[in-house]
Amino acid sequence: MGCTIHGRSRPYEGFSYSRLAEELKEILNAEQLEKVVLIGQSAGGSVAQSLIAKYPDMVEGLFTIGTCPYGPSYYSRSDLFWLR
Repeated sequence: MGCTIHGRSRPYEGFSYSRLAEELKEILNAEQLEKVVLIGQSAGGSVAQSLIAKYPDMVEGLFTIGTCPYGPSYYSRSDLFWLR
């Protein structure tokens, strides 16, 4: 019998991609990684793009799977209207 653990992590207060990017930066700094190539799927790609927006010199490359472009500058006014 398999064990399902998805969704059982402690509550994460104050979610934002910017906050997750800061946490990722702390991990990269703790591992003494100055330049990285990031791979992100779905929301992970949004976290990676947020890190790039804040710290572009830390990232050499990005590969995403199933991730939308990060930030409103990539979308038309019509897109933004319908996404509201």
